[in-house]
Amino acid sequence: MRPITGCPVTLERKPRPSEIGLAAVDSLTVLLVDDDDQVRRFCCNVLAAEGFRVLEADNGMDALLIAAECRGAIDVLVTDLIMARISGAALGRVFQQIWPSVGVLYISGSCREIVCAELPPESAFLPKPFDGKALVQAVERRVHARLSACAFPSSHGCS
Repeated sequence: MRPITGCPVTLERKPRPSEIGLAAVDSLTVLLVDDDDQVRRFCCNVLAAEGFRVLEADNGMDALLIAAECRGAIDVLVTDLIMARISGAALGRVFQQIWPSVGVLYISGSCREIVCAELPPESAFLPKPFDGKALVQAVERRVHARLSACAFPSSHGCS
């Protein structure tokens, strides 16, 4: 297992006010899970440059350990769908059961029907390849959705 750390970023952080109006982007935490080092590094650098705090894991089991250590203080889970040990779809389901207020964004270069059929109907999906702008917009949409859901805490498990 890799040590639990945020990604090293060589890009200058440029925190900007969030468009959600409640907090700065740099106060939001994204857990990024992808078994492809290049994809993970790209996503990590893009999100960190936009001011997000990014935690990374190269598999679902490590992601669960990181989330447990963070006590669920994660705003958005970005996970690849096809990974060894635990699929992204299974990881998303576990997150929604344990931490229902966490927004989930699925990414994949191949969304085979059988894999995508495992996703809940309202799932957010970003197909690979994608550019940095598309990634940031998709994560921000998950933040918006999470905050909308948390406006009614009793029905969505938010506190």
